[in-house]
Parts: sequence; C-alpha cells; structure tokens
Amino acid sequence: MTVDSPAPFPSSQRRGGAAASRLARRGGQIGETSGRSSIEASPYRARASRQPVCAFAALGAGTPLRGGECGPVLLALVCTLWLHSVEALAGSDRLVFGLQAAYGLENGIPRNISHIQMLYALPQVGIIVWDSPESKLLIKRFEIVSEGIIGGAIHPDGHLLGDTVMFRVSGNPRRRFIPFFTVSSGPLHTNLDEKAPELGGHVQFISQGGVGIQRRLNVKQSVVMEYRYFHMSNAGLTEPNPGFNGSMLSIGMRWNPTK
Repeated sequence: MTVDSPAPFPSSQRRGGAAASRLARRGGQIGETSGRSSIEASPYRARASRQPVCAFAALGAGTPLRGGECGPVLLALVCTLWLHSVEALAGSDRLVFGLQAAYGLENGIPRNISHIQMLYALPQVGIIVWDSPESKLLIKRFEIVSEGIIGGAIHPDGHLLGDTVMFRVSGNPRRRFIPFFTVSSGPLHTNLDEKAPELGGHVQFISQGGVGIQRRLNVKQSVVMEYRYFHMSNAGLTEPNPGFNGSMLSIGMRWNPTK
C-alpha cells in the first residue's frame, strides 16, 4: 500500500509562517526588554513610594503633595484660619480693650518695712460674657479680661512683668457714669525680693479686688478710674514668704470697637 506524503504548504503560507515566526521572535525580544525596563525601574518606584505624601492639595488642586511641600501648605492653612478667627473676633461687639496707668503703695497691714512704691501699666483684652442693660438685676454686664502688668518699683527698685485673669461686673449706669467691680489674680516676675524682705523669690502672685467708675465719652470710648486693694506673695514656693498688702490707684481708657 502506497502512502501519499502530505503536500507542501503553498508559498504564501510559507511566507506567512515565516512572518509570524519573525513577529513572535520580535515580540519576545520586546517582552524581554520591557521586563528588564520594569525590573530596572522598580527600585526608583520603590524609592518614590517611600516618600510621604501630603493629604492636602495645594489650593484645591487634586494632585497630592510630597512631604517636603506639605509644610508650607499647612502653614498657609493655619495662617488663613487664624486670620479668619481674628477678623471674626475683631468684628464682634463682645471684644473690649483697655489701658490703665497704675500707682501702687505698700500699706502697714500687717507691716510696712520697705515702703514699696510701684508704677506700672495695665494693658487689657477682654470679652463680654453677658450683657443685659435692660435687666432688673443690679449687674448689667459680666466680662472676663486678661490684664498685663508691665512696669517696676520706683522704691526700692525692681521690675514687674506678669498677667492676671480678671472678672469684671458693671452696675446700673447713671447718665454716662457706670460703676464696676473687679476681682483678679495671676503670676508675675519681679526682682523686688532682692531689696525688699517682704518678698521671697522672683516669682510672685498678686490677688486684687477693686471698685471703679467708667465715664463714657462716646459709644466706643470711655475714661476709667479705679481703686484696688491687693496682696502679693509667692504662694509658698520659696521661703520666707511674708508677702505684703497694698493699695493701687489707676486711670486709663477703655475701648469697645463696635458697641
């Protein structure tokens, strides 16, 4: 029995097969090249992925920022929020300012050894917590004030630098005159202790109670005069701690920007 051998492929099929083989070899070479490129590029991608990415985009841009660019963006964001807060607070009719010049004098209760005399400034920034001019109560306004102490002792000598938290209540106005009462306390730094045995240590605390009168000049400005009785000592931080008592008189201005 005779077996017929398979007929050879036509020349067109042979050319197509050769072309397919060449394409296959070329594709393999391209694949190997791209594979090597991917392997070579992977360390760069790894290094890039280790860089922190900021979650905030710059001014609404959708592209995330790298760690080195995050700091200025956060700083700008904080500054913007802070400015908006200050503008909102400055525009509030509850914000009050004040500046008083004060003279303090040690008294003889319980002793007067050094005859301490002090001259200092009292810058104030406060906020009106409650204000009801039509209220039937004796108290018409309640304020919380941060009051600075900047100055010194003209006798025997020394500086004063500190801050107190003050609660101030205002009573019934009579024409343009408004009575008020204050209670305050806070720390201060002084070197008065080096020349006055009534004090021990540079850190002292001053507690005060006072009464005053406010005379309105217009809707925004007022003149104030005030008397306070105070006690200064170091609250037991340093021995000895006799402390001393005194009286203070002050005069100054008060501003309420929008009311």
